Amino acid sequence: MNLIEVMKSENWKYVYNLNDVNYNDHSSAVVVCEFTGGKIDLENKHMSERNDLIVFIPIVELKVDDMQDRDLLIELAKTHFSKYIKSKMPTTYNTSKNVNAELQESSILLKFNSNGKEWSIVIDIADKEKEFFKCVGNFSLVINDDNENYVIRVALGEDKKVPTYLVKEMSFKQRGIDKILDSIIKDASRLKEVGLSNMNMYLDRNGSSDYEVYQSTECKESLPSIRNLNLDNFCYACGKKRVTREHCSPKWLTDKYKVKPLIGNILCADCNNWFGKNYEEDAQNNLKIKNNNIMYVEQRLFISKWCIKTAVTMSIASGVNICNDWLSILRNNEIPQDVKVYFDPGYSFKERGFNYGVSRFNLELSKKGFFLFTFMCTDFLFIVVKDENNVELPFVHQLYPKFLGRKEIWDFSNLPDLHKDIHEKISGEKIVDFSLPTREQGKRI
Repeated sequence: MNLIEVMKSENWKYVYNLNDVNYNDHSSAVVVCEFTGGKIDLENKHMSERNDLIVFIPIVELKVDDMQDRDLLIELAKTHFSKYIKSKMPTTYNTSKNVNAELQESSILLKFNSNGKEWSIVIDIADKEKEFFKCVGNFSLVINDDNENYVIRVALGEDKKVPTYLVKEMSFKQRGIDKILDSIIKDASRLKEVGLSNMNMYLDRNGSSDYEVYQSTECKESLPSIRNLNLDNFCYACGKKRVTREHCSPKWLTDKYKVKPLIGNILCADCNNWFGKNYEEDAQNNLKIKNNNIMYVEQRLFISKWCIKTAVTMSIASGVNICNDWLSILRNNEIPQDVKVYFDPGYSFKERGFNYGVSRFNLELSKKGFFLFTFMCTDFLFIVVKDENNVELPFVHQLYPKFLGRKEIWDFSNLPDLHKDIHEKISGEKIVDFSLPTREQGKRI
């Protein structure tokens, strides 16, 4: 299957055809990729709030089967291009050293070189294609062979080395997106041109991991805004295409502290009610630990499931890509495999309210299901983690998969310090701290 058809099946990519011409030698399109991101101020170590972003990536897909130079092109692609991966954007960080492109009056001149051989191909383009390619300054060249798609970024004119793309703060999951994109593409020169810092998204990069810590206290909050993140419209527990707005941070807890909740469209009404009845109604009582001891099995299992559910829903609402079926497993009253849950009322947030940390791991670790969530409120601390490094947390009670009592007291000043320490141990990376913008407590929008 060619790349354009493959991407049409991905829910975070949208293929926009630049024209209706059916070329014999190629197809062209703009791939609109949607993800969340924020602006980073390196000097002040400050990060803006995450927003829905769409990135415009022009692609040219060669139809090589009937080309005279087919064998040469296939060999070049397999040797120097990157295989397409659905979880990534259809582009590479590095530009090709074996393909050069020149934008001409009504065509693109492609020049190839490999193993001492040089040849060229001229492909016709319409005015709409030309103007958009000119705005971006590069495009992704795609060659298909035996259902494998090979991709390389090609510079048009001077190679900027660091790739830049046109972006807009919006989601394509809205009505009339075709007409909206028509207007945007037509005035592409007005779009912001930025470099993408998330190396995970490039086909030739493994990327790095990062984390964020949010808060909601009696004075300030930095919670992700639901209006900025357009979550998927299917239930993460049962798959129904009908979701409701819910409290991802427990409502009883935010009501108790009189602070703003974290809200997201995660579950359908049925699943939301099920989790409310089976988890939240008894949570307050089950989370009260007498004499700082967590003794009986049923209580430990309940707390573990409640912690996992809370961790997953709050992570999703914070723009973390959850690629597992943990909520559906919990919906069946089971616990996901290889997850560790820590809970300890011996640590507490010094203010009324809560703060929490989420981690976004690089592609390699994400494929392995790595996960980290930390939460601290006025009454307790809990941590949910999945990794392969067997990171031990002896300073906090482990509830699942087996009970291990706290062996030592760890004196940390705040949750960001704790989350950063665990994140670096799991990922094997040193992370630079970035602060998030805070707002005065008030009515949530």
